[in-house]
Amino acid sequence: MNPRPRRAALALASTALALTGFLSACAGDSENTATPPIGAEEAKDDLNDIAADSGVPEECAEAFPLALTKPDPASVKLTPTSWPEPPVDAVLCSTSEIMDGGQEAMGYASDASADEVLDAYESALASFDPTIEDKGAGTSLFGEADGTSFQVTPQDGGFTVFFATS
Repeated sequence: MNPRPRRAALALASTALALTGFLSACAGDSENTATPPIGAEEAKDDLNDIAADSGVPEECAEAFPLALTKPDPASVKLTPTSWPEPPVDAVLCSTSEIMDGGQEAMGYASDASADEVLDAYESALASFDPTIEDKGAGTSLFGEADGTSFQVTPQDGGFTVFFATS
């Protein structure tokens, strides 16, 4: 009798037994041990905590729930030199750059209505002859100041001012 086939059979059996034990250990139990997804309220609370820790004013939580970094007005380079402070009571919530610096935005929380925001900006920017129009995405104020195009768009609980290179 040749010992090689017997050793090969034993080696194969040992390997199969070892793999069975390894695969059983990897499989775990049949119960689902995954963490369930968090609910909407928990996610909202988490975002509010991150925003507060980052320096975002608490007044911004409703109008700008994704504002997660402290707004920096100096980072908005396209702001015209003659641009006024918000003509309604407002809190700066976010600043952002869009399209590689070709567009920038400043988001404000405010209790002012959409009409109050638009009327106040129309008056404050009267020397630039702005227009109030609905171009399909809601009513906004449009114009140009110091070679920079601007748009003021109201939203629930605030408004956003967009600037773009002309």
